[in-house]
Amino acid sequence: MKIFPGISLIMRVFVVFAGFIAICAGTYYSPVPGNNSLYVEGVSRYIWMPDGKGVPHLVDLHEPVDEDFFNSRNGNDNQYWLFTRQNRNSRQILQNGNANSIRNSNYRGNRPTKVIVHGWRNNGNTHMNPMITEAFLAVVDCNVIVVDWNRLASQGYNTAARGVPDIGGRARRVTGLDPAGPTWGRNSQALNRNSGRYVEAIHTDGRILGIMDPIGHADFYPNGGRNPQPGCGASTCSHGRATEFFAATVHRSHLVGRLCPNISEAERSNCNGRQLHMGNANLGKQGTGLFGLRTGANWPF
Repeated sequence: MKIFPGISLIMRVFVVFAGFIAICAGTYYSPVPGNNSLYVEGVSRYIWMPDGKGVPHLVDLHEPVDEDFFNSRNGNDNQYWLFTRQNRNSRQILQNGNANSIRNSNYRGNRPTKVIVHGWRNNGNTHMNPMITEAFLAVVDCNVIVVDWNRLASQGYNTAARGVPDIGGRARRVTGLDPAGPTWGRNSQALNRNSGRYVEAIHTDGRILGIMDPIGHADFYPNGGRNPQPGCGASTCSHGRATEFFAATVHRSHLVGRLCPNISEAERSNCNGRQLHMGNANLGKQGTGLFGLRTGANWPF
């Protein structure tokens, strides 16, 4: 399904879960702390990540891509779920290559369109999707399309990551929600400022599950952009907090960043430059630079 200018694309990335394990497969590996406290970006081979239900999975970042599965994909593997104010809680399925599925739906071309894309081992029903959908429909009369790409997302981490460039596209605005760190930090196919006319990123678990590097036109570092975020004790929570921040700002547009001179000051939330609202539903939003801010520990933060 092609993504046209004027569409806002919400991209979520991957999370980890607490637990401990020793890997035994002929060779002994030291236990991998479930809080990823020993994880070193670009060095560590293993990292814990949970699926959409919070079930932990130990990911081998050196695992080879499943080429047979990857080459067997087709456009019908993905589903596109439409929600509007006329069907807030009941999805309408837009079928790949079937124009009648759009004509017979509540989709209206004169309304802005928001696209939400889940992450690894998630699906269209994962909590972030209804949370952000509800937020958009509460404040904007729009089309919300949830992309369910769980057939690929349920595969091994590297196989799923390999397929992500094929489901992306250039949009008018893109918001990256704690863009993924493992294998993506310096990947040319990762989210970047060329992914849309305006690209922003909200960093909440930098250097573990997310990245610290600025990748968009505007990069926000709430509470320093790292674990632990207020109210969080593990990187799992900090990574997922980006989706909650975004949903809250769609409702209220109340979290405001200040321009930082460099990333070190952003990490310290010691920024006093011009203001830019983080997140929100403004399709025409513009801004450039690194922005720091502090939030509360509980909704709406």
